[in-house]
Formats: sequence, C-alpha cells, structure tokens
Amino acid sequence: MPKLRKDPRAFKADEAKARAAAYQTELRRAAQEQAAKKAAEREARRPGCTGRGAKFTDTRWQAVEPKDWGATKDSHPHLCDTCKRAAVAAAQERQEPVRGEAGADDFRPAPERPVCTGCGAAFTEERWKATKRVGWTASPAKHPSLCGDCDQRFEDLNRAWGA
Repeated sequence: MPKLRKDPRAFKADEAKARAAAYQTELRRAAQEQAAKKAAEREARRPGCTGRGAKFTDTRWQAVEPKDWGATKDSHPHLCDTCKRAAVAAAQERQEPVRGEAGADDFRPAPERPVCTGCGAAFTEERWKATKRVGWTASPAKHPSLCGDCDQRFEDLNRAWGA
C-alpha cells in the first residue's frame, strides 16, 4: 500500500499550533517569574517589629501604613501586635497616656506667649509683638522663633563669620 503524504497546509497548521503552544507556555513562565519577583520585593519591603524582630503580618502592615492627612495614627507603628499590646499595658500600669491618645494635660489651653527655640525663655512683650504675623505675610522679624537675646547672638555670629 502506498504511503500517503500529509498535505503541506496541514503540516504548516500543525507547526503554527505547536509554536502558539510554546509561546503560551513561555508567557505563563514569564508571568510566574514576574509574580515571584514582585512577591520577593514586597517581602523585602515588609517592616519588622523593633521589639522582637518578627516581620509584620499583612493586617498589621496595613494598620500602620499612612492613609491620609486626617486619619488617626497608630500609637506604636514600629511594634507588632503582641509587642504593642505589652507596651500599651505597661503604659496603662504607669498611667501614662499612649502617644496618639488624649492625656490629662491635653485639654489645657496652649500658652499664648511663645517661647524661644534657642534658650526656652518666654518672649518679652516687645519681642512677641515684633514676631507676630501681620495678615497673610510672614513675620517681619528675621528669626521669629528666637528671643531677642538669642536673635542678637545669632546676628553677631553671622557678622563674625561674614555671612
């Protein structure tokens, strides 16, 4: 019996199917490699607890991530849930307010007179008036956070160094 030859068009179709299957296999392999790479990068970014060194769980990581400007902040963003509970319990034993929670002194009105960032002394009446903002403009004083003495010392140092 004579051997039948395969039609060249069928042969080309089989080759095209094989190439398409190989291409799809290569695409799946590349997608798996990329997914593994992304997962490894995400794990490398995952924060760890400063207390025990353990990596944060996904829920803890999500809880300490900044959300928006008005969101309340986590009281211990550098600790895992277990260490945070221990820190909160220790703070409650000492009866100290946890950061982010209101304490007994948080409702005291803020002092009206500013203090110098250099020496901590309260501003004099003249200095306070000289550093007050006027409307939308900035304070007319060169160093509005310093008292008169510290401001003078700063200016003397600038002159001495030729700044």
